[in-house]
Amino acid sequence: MNDNGEELSAGLWDFTPVPEPTDPVEQDALTDEVIDRDLIDPDTGTGLAPMDVATPVPEEYFTHFEDILPRSVLHIWRRFGFEGFGDGLFWITDPIAWAPVVREWLDPVRERLPFTDTFHCLARSAMGNLFLWGENSGHSVEIDPTYGEVIIDQLAIQSVQNPEVHQRQGRTAFSGAADRSVEGPEDNAERALPPQALERLGPINSHQVYGFVLPPALGGPISVDNLRITDAHTYLTLQAQQNDITVSDPVGANWGQVAPIIGTDPGTSPLGQASES
Repeated sequence: MNDNGEELSAGLWDFTPVPEPTDPVEQDALTDEVIDRDLIDPDTGTGLAPMDVATPVPEEYFTHFEDILPRSVLHIWRRFGFEGFGDGLFWITDPIAWAPVVREWLDPVRERLPFTDTFHCLARSAMGNLFLWGENSGHSVEIDPTYGEVIIDQLAIQSVQNPEVHQRQGRTAFSGAADRSVEGPEDNAERALPPQALERLGPINSHQVYGFVLPPALGGPISVDNLRITDAHTYLTLQAQQNDITVSDPVGANWGQVAPIIGTDPGTSPLGQASES
């Protein structure tokens, strides 16, 4: 890495897919390897152990989502079910059960989204961040209730058309989301709130979140002192109704700077490239 960090930047934005096995058994083995390494292992990943409180995924889900979700996601469902990790810091979610909450957040901003898609909630954090999978855009949208944001990942949209990357996104939909679930949001001292909330308030179950007593949108501090355990669906629905929801597009807003790093045309947006592929 040089003094400007150029090699590091190139690595972070490297979208050259790792060769994906063609054999389904090998694909599942790779999925297990990635999840064990990046999600569960405390030395190489986030260190979030399964809680053994899972609800098995109904068999009809595998039929319904067979052509919607990549094999990697379906394999994780079969292995874990709808499970919690790290004493509730991260959850694999039932997309049907969470669909009403997703609608509460997305319906008010659909006309402001730069693309149209149908979204399913695959995972969530203890703070209520929802990690969504778009049927055409992959692991492309996150809902952040702390800041009242719908966050778009245009680079995910750009790359999802590649079948190999499609499978890889199915894995990072969980491993990457777990990492985000541990690290944010941060308080004013730049300390991650979720571990503080776990230590102060204890674990949560599949129906609960750490919610703000006075939401930040109404002036409440982003502090562990302002958190309590509350019903997840009720809290997130109220947050969607109280917030002036914003649409955040970090990559799209800075495409002129991002494009040269990943070796693509600054004059063509990620959404335009995805539609042409």
